[in-house]
Amino acid sequence: MEVFFALVKSIPEVIWVAIIASLLTLSGVMATNRGNYNRLIKQLSHDAIERDRDRKMDLRRQVYLEAAEAITANYLIINKLPNLTITDSDLSKQFSDSAISISKVNVIGSDITVKSVTDLSSAISRKYLFLTAKRIPLVQRQHEINSQNGLLAQSAAERDRMIELMKDFNLQGAVDNRLWDVINKNFEFEKNRCDEYRNKINELQQINGQEQIQLSLECLEASKEVSEFFVPAISAVRQEMDIPFDENAYRKTLEESWKAAQESVSEFFSTITRKSG
Repeated sequence: MEVFFALVKSIPEVIWVAIIASLLTLSGVMATNRGNYNRLIKQLSHDAIERDRDRKMDLRRQVYLEAAEAITANYLIINKLPNLTITDSDLSKQFSDSAISISKVNVIGSDITVKSVTDLSSAISRKYLFLTAKRIPLVQRQHEINSQNGLLAQSAAERDRMIELMKDFNLQGAVDNRLWDVINKNFEFEKNRCDEYRNKINELQQINGQEQIQLSLECLEASKEVSEFFVPAISAVRQEMDIPFDENAYRKTLEESWKAAQESVSEFFSTITRKSG
């Protein structure tokens, strides 16, 4: 031990200074590394939180965009109801196809978002069912018009065939009065039937035309009523997505848009009514 102390005492002060300086430097480096390590841990934790937040935001964005597209398609159906060329099955298929996309909101959305989207979808469904009931008589009448058109085409073809027989009869210089009477009677019969079918078609078309106008106006009013349910749904979704939303400005824009649309539609149908009258 004495030898050890003697050895230590024999070390020059310059060496001790260097050793102490090195120890101080090392401790400083260790403190710095410890600080960098702690900052790195915090940064990695923050990055993980941000990545998780971004992942959730991407998931919400995908779900909400798909749901918005599906709900909008359902909403647009309301104003397609007066179009009798679109079948009931095609209209129903749209609602069936959209159900999956809309239901995803129940999994990812907040309570407020789920409620507002459910209220919106329910409002669309109620108006659709209500207006579909009014559409049914028009569809049935359109089927009758199509049936009458088919009968008219058959009678017109038979009438034209009689005309051709009359031409052949005259060209041949035939004097068979009995045959001529049969041809002529068949011609008159088919001609009268064509007139009956045509009159019936015109009558049905006139009724359907008037009722289509009325249904179109009701659909437009229904669309306006349903549009009020979009506001809380959009507000809830944009709040979740951290997107600013001025609800008052949106409502004002919506009201101005509907006012302009109603004026245009009313003018359009008034013009049609005047021309048809």
